[in-house]
Amino acid sequence: MIVIIIPVFNELPEARCARKRGGRGVVLNPPRPLSRVTNSPDCSLQALLAAIISIVECKYSKDRMRLMLSFDDDSESPIFLQTLKNLDYVAPPPGRPVSGDPLSSEGSHPMTLDIIFRGVRVTICRFPHRGKRLTQGAAYALAEKRWSVDLYLFMDSDVQMHPKALRAFVADFEARPGRIAATGLIVCSFPTRNLWWILQETEYVQSQMLDRCLESACGAVTCLPGALTMVRSEALRKVAPLYFGLKDGNSVAGVRVSHGVYEHCRYYLGEDRFLTHLFMESADGPYRIGFVDNALCKTEAPGTFTTLLKQRRRWFLGENRCWARREERS
Repeated sequence: MIVIIIPVFNELPEARCARKRGGRGVVLNPPRPLSRVTNSPDCSLQALLAAIISIVECKYSKDRMRLMLSFDDDSESPIFLQTLKNLDYVAPPPGRPVSGDPLSSEGSHPMTLDIIFRGVRVTICRFPHRGKRLTQGAAYALAEKRWSVDLYLFMDSDVQMHPKALRAFVADFEARPGRIAATGLIVCSFPTRNLWWILQETEYVQSQMLDRCLESACGAVTCLPGALTMVRSEALRKVAPLYFGLKDGNSVAGVRVSHGVYEHCRYYLGEDRFLTHLFMESADGPYRIGFVDNALCKTEAPGTFTTLLKQRRRWFLGENRCWARREERS
């Protein structure tokens, strides 16, 4: 089974808000997508729904995949309620059992519920606000507890997959049994073409079609972006205790780190690169972390210089601090 996890945050990413204001051999079970959701205005809801539609309409067997929407907020926020409405969810009458595994009950909906949307099984879950990494970790722990998963696909809530992207990922993992993780080709999505779109699209093409292809040919991609990354479940289980801070395999306590600048950047700014490094250290040889160029997706990018600068500052700090003091993890 493939589980697709999409985390949903409490705050709208600055890039999305700014652009709205201005105008990712062995027969495997399907992957499970994990997505992050944000409690924010209509622009995030529209992006989230577009991401969901791209998943349920992909050219892959619907009975071999499950979508998880993990909300980084345990309240019944407006975006949570609007998501249920747009997914055609109808609350059962009082006293009737609810489909799902309610972790607790706040309001009229359980913390975890299962629905079917256009033939795809969707699990919608809410967790206390703790940020992207721990929200993904909570969704991962829940998936491990409930299902037998072969592949996990991590996506952002503003990413739209190409209809054949999921099939391309699975074909790559089936053809390479030693593959433990891979990313796809990510391009920019802009409502209008402007200077920032041209510059960022050029950068994306150069950094992926050239840099990632070269890295993959040399042995391993050095950064698996959170926007679109597929991992094999066995490999993720090895690094999950450190990356997610799992205890007993089914709960998330959070990794205990000091509040120094190195640890903050490692766990909160450069967590994608940090996870990639953990995969590198756990791999038994080269060519285990790759790049699937025909697994295409579109993601929203900063529309102004200010939001672009903030994004690159976060990337820069995360990239450099991940390499620093790596021996402390052992």
